[in-house]
This record gives sequence, structure tokens and C-alpha cells, in this order.
Amino acid sequence: MSRETEMKQVYDRLFRVDHRLWEDLERAPVEDVLRKTWTRREPGGDEYLVPLLDETYAVSPISRTIRRGSEFLEVGGDFQTQLVLLTYLVRAGESVPIGDMITERELKGGSLFFQGPHRLNTRPLLSRFGRDAAGFRALGQRIGGIIRDFGDASFTVSALPKIPLGFILYEGDEEFSPRMVVTFDRSIEAHFPLDVVWALVNVVVERLDGICRENKPL
Repeated sequence: MSRETEMKQVYDRLFRVDHRLWEDLERAPVEDVLRKTWTRREPGGDEYLVPLLDETYAVSPISRTIRRGSEFLEVGGDFQTQLVLLTYLVRAGESVPIGDMITERELKGGSLFFQGPHRLNTRPLLSRFGRDAAGFRALGQRIGGIIRDFGDASFTVSALPKIPLGFILYEGDEEFSPRMVVTFDRSIEAHFPLDVVWALVNVVVERLDGICRENKPL
């Protein structure tokens, strides 16, 4: 298990979502939230329906619950998923994707933040696809990503309605280790602080790895 994965598990065990996020969401005008986040509600319902990669979460500011299908996320479980969803609903701005994809080090303050324990965790994907560009490309197609021409294989996915993420794989060989670069639309700075950007990558990578572990052919 990588250090980055261990750090995510520590965060999920020890941290709780700030109750002020729930309070802010409960106070926010529904129309504003829907407009800024490109999410929806069922008629007469009180839950925001938020697509996160290939899954949809229902977030209720009234009961302060988050569910995926019929499964409710535990209050003390999966901290980073809850943090990402609530921060998106509460903090998303008016900005829309502009197509200017940059690395984490090009984000304001990113060159200092994304080091050590906050290095982006791409190891689960590298361990699977470091020498399998075709398989990585197939994963992107399977989840509805847009295939790109960067590196040896790359694709962009809609992590959240207004937040695309790009993944670029450089295959390894006898001389060089495989490498993966994550890219972000520059507009992400209008929605997330750096720690939530980091959490979002953890959540998306974990889900992509989970899709691979579902024993379905790519």
C-alpha cells in the first residue's frame, strides 16, 4: 500500500466534515446552488443529486445525509468523498470550464502544497497500467472519458459537473519508470481550495481503481 493511500485512510478515519458546510448548504438558496453546480433535484425532493465520476450521490441538507443509491455514507466514514461533495455544493462559483488544463503545480500555491503527504496519489493506476497504455485508454473509454493525444495514453473525465480531470500516462520501460500526470481545468481554483483538490484526486483515483477491481473486462 502506498503512503498516499495510507494517508487517505488516516484522513477518512480521523476527520469529520466541518458542520459549517452543512449549515451553509441548508441556508443557501436552492436556485443558486443548482445554477452554480449544474446539479438537480427531484420534484418535491430535498436532496441535491450530484454526479461524481460514474456515480450519483444524493445530498440532503435537511437530514444532513449523503447516500449513493440506497447506501448512506456513515458520518465518520469516507471523509474525503463527503468533503468533496459538500464543498462543491457550498463553494462552487459561477466560473465554468475554460479548456485551459494545467498541472497541480500551476495552481496558485500548488508547487508548495502538493509535496510529501499531499503528493497526488496515482500509484494505484500506475501499478495497473504503467506498461499498458492500451488498457488505460480502454478504461477512459469505459467510463465515458474523452480520449486525448497526450503521452502514451490519456483521457479527460467529468469528475463533477463543472470539474473535469485529465490523466496522462507515460509508459515505463527497461530504462524509465512509468509516470502519470493529472491535469485540471484552471477554473477549479474558483471552486476548490488546494486540500479539496487533493481529496478529489484521491476519490477519483480510488473509484477508477475500484472499477478495475470489479472484474469486468475493459
